[in-house]
Amino acid sequence: MAVLFIVTFATMFMVDLGPGDPASVLLGDAITPQLIKQVHHDLGLDKPLIERYGSWVAHAATLDFGKSYRTKQPVWSSIRQRLPVTLELALLAQLLALLVAIPVALWTAYRADGRLDRLWSVGSSLAISSPAFVLGLVLAYFLGVRARWFPVTGWTPFGQSPLDNLRGAFLPALTLAVGEIAVYSRLLRADIIATLQEDYVLAARSRGLSDLYVLVRHALRPSSFSLLTLAGLSLGRLIGGAVVVESLFALPGVGQLLIISINTKDVLTVQGIVVFVALAYVVINATIDVGYAWLDPRVRGVYAR
Repeated sequence: MAVLFIVTFATMFMVDLGPGDPASVLLGDAITPQLIKQVHHDLGLDKPLIERYGSWVAHAATLDFGKSYRTKQPVWSSIRQRLPVTLELALLAQLLALLVAIPVALWTAYRADGRLDRLWSVGSSLAISSPAFVLGLVLAYFLGVRARWFPVTGWTPFGQSPLDNLRGAFLPALTLAVGEIAVYSRLLRADIIATLQEDYVLAARSRGLSDLYVLVRHALRPSSFSLLTLAGLSLGRLIGGAVVVESLFALPGVGQLLIISINTKDVLTVQGIVVFVALAYVVINATIDVGYAWLDPRVRGVYAR
């Protein structure tokens, strides 16, 4: 709850600090002193910050984030309409990252300091340091414009055409996944190398078990605690970080809605999106705690006590 309070209050406070008057942007050319006063009243901008925040929290507790002054639609309805796009991108990016990072981490840990390990170290450093908007442009040019394997812009709902939907989502999801692949693989590699030095792993090897079996069965699972934590936090970050990617590929997701709302000073919509992302972080963190018990039965005993 403290996280939600800090994030939502800071958002409302920063809206007040932002340049320009929201009423002037929302009204456009049809601006008069009377209309500005009316907009301030409708948005509660004529009230003190604490009073305005308290009123907003009371309504937000029931998922009533108010109505967008720009679209005249309930904020929660606007978020809910665009949420499937953002969630699909985040989940697909997470799936791609894990599918690539886990095998790479296993191999580089098994062949630590080998040629492939050193090459991957350099490649992952480049991937981590590449901004999403640069990486997205590069992927769009080579895989979309030159190769014409995937569409560069546009979105097809999954129910309308699953194949077209996945083709349209692949490039933006890959853009989000590249950095996560690099981080996940490096973290998991380090943990696996440490686990391989444990006595029970050495005992399993002494019994003549294959290296692949030892890596997957005995080393991977206990080495996944840090990966689980980071993957959970990254999923929340991917939901919030889809802002740049959705704008770059012109996708109708929550991120694009946030950009539009910031540019048009749509205060209530910005606050609604921020509280949704913050709530996603809180829920994901709680899910991570449950996942620990699945990875290591010893944690269940701690929770039981």
